[in-house]
Amino acid sequence: MALRVGIDFSPLTHGNMERGIGVYATNLLEALTEADNTTEYILLANRDIRNFECFENLPVNFRLHELPYPRLGRATFLYTHQFLLGSEVKRLKLDVLHCLSVPMNPSHAQIPWRQTVPTIVTVYDLIPLHMKEQFLREFRHRLFYRFMLNCCRRAAHLLAISNSTRDDFIREGIASPDQISVIPLGTPKFPAPQQIDLPQLPGSYILHIGGADPQKNQQAVLTAFALLCQDHSFKHDLVLVGSHHLPTQLAIETRVHRLSHLSRANLRSVLEKASLLLFPSLQEGFGLPILEAMSCGVPVIVSNIPAIQETAGDAALLVDPTNCVQLAQAANQILRNRTNRQQLQQLGKSRVQQFDWRHTAEQTMTIYKQFGRKK
Repeated sequence: MALRVGIDFSPLTHGNMERGIGVYATNLLEALTEADNTTEYILLANRDIRNFECFENLPVNFRLHELPYPRLGRATFLYTHQFLLGSEVKRLKLDVLHCLSVPMNPSHAQIPWRQTVPTIVTVYDLIPLHMKEQFLREFRHRLFYRFMLNCCRRAAHLLAISNSTRDDFIREGIASPDQISVIPLGTPKFPAPQQIDLPQLPGSYILHIGGADPQKNQQAVLTAFALLCQDHSFKHDLVLVGSHHLPTQLAIETRVHRLSHLSRANLRSVLEKASLLLFPSLQEGFGLPILEAMSCGVPVIVSNIPAIQETAGDAALLVDPTNCVQLAQAANQILRNRTNRQQLQQLGKSRVQQFDWRHTAEQTMTIYKQFGRKK
């Protein structure tokens, strides 16, 4: 009898399709459809996402199942995942359930406390725990995030996207070493080129992806860019992807361009025209934009934190993310030295070959079989 695996795609409901969770979920699904024709997959979704393109033209062993979805406002997912999901999983006779995120907001899709079948949870990082003042200012968010981490403790197994994340979960006492495995992500795929509807972009620009989330360290990017602009021969502009706020305290507004909610096709177009990616995050679990930039032939400057070093290897220039002068100097070095730029481009092209979604899928399948309920 075939193993029956349920994967909860509900986290895609919250505008996450173009974010890291969405990239992970859709690429993993595509890789599983190509790698596994024997396991029966039940893809759990609600009516808001059931028509997403990733659920079209699925193989016969993949089936979309619409979860009960009462409209209860912010309490919807608290009700569906803590009270209904356990019974629904039993009714579907699943052997294992895979949850794709650890939310910090109680109005988002959740890990169930009552785990009626062995439950696998993908964990990305512990950024909310390490940056409480920025992410968990409200008491309900602090309480709920602790609850989610306790749900992780009850899981059959956790899948960490990097060794750094695994070490963090073990260090914080959320998982024992034998309860958490590392399965790196693949290099994100982009859709085929198409007619792109984008605002006018400058002829040459530095790129930052990540928006104004505090761990993305956008202020350091802006400060470093302002330092670069002090040299009147510096001609590049700055493009911020995912940003919702333009700088007001720096006299560089006319050279800073904001793009938000980009489609994957649009992101590819913006990346391909960039001279350089700045990615000086203070905290990360993996750093998908690093691989996205490298796959498009863009040299990358990244912070020297453990998770990013795992992803970038020796194919990026490492800097202290708290040192804006060093960040500006590194950018200047790459932009003005063609040899350095070409070397990083070549190293990046080689680096992305080491991250394959099929490998991610195959390792995930092994975990399903290892922890799935025995017939």
